[in-house]
Amino acid sequence: MARTRNLARRGAEWLHRKQRDHASQIVIYCRGEDRCQCEALIGKTEFEAIDEEGIATITESRDFLIRADELTLSTGAIEPRRGDTIHERHTKTTVVYEINAPKGQRCFARDLFRDRFRIHTKEIDSY
Repeated sequence: MARTRNLARRGAEWLHRKQRDHASQIVIYCRGEDRCQCEALIGKTEFEAIDEEGIATITESRDFLIRADELTLSTGAIEPRRGDTIHERHTKTTVVYEINAPKGQRCFARDLFRDRFRIHTKEIDSY
């Protein structure tokens, strides 16, 4: 069992390296005035909520997959928190995303080995 787990961990580490090298981009993670630069992969999550009348609403989140050891502010290593922001630079603008998730949902998840956060956000501004 341990040998299989080690193989799975090595495979996950290899995949993370390939993704970082070929598909990541630099973002700025902010909590108030405190900030750090991180490499992130971009993803999405769909959340489904059913109202009192039985009507389903699907909300899509822009997700940032960030290594846990890169998410460090002046106070040390942190976990994502609702209200924090991520700034993503595009060609001519920077888009600001607020960490958020639908009511009753966590605003982040961790991968199997707890090496990365999948942070759920919504776009709130650009400059």
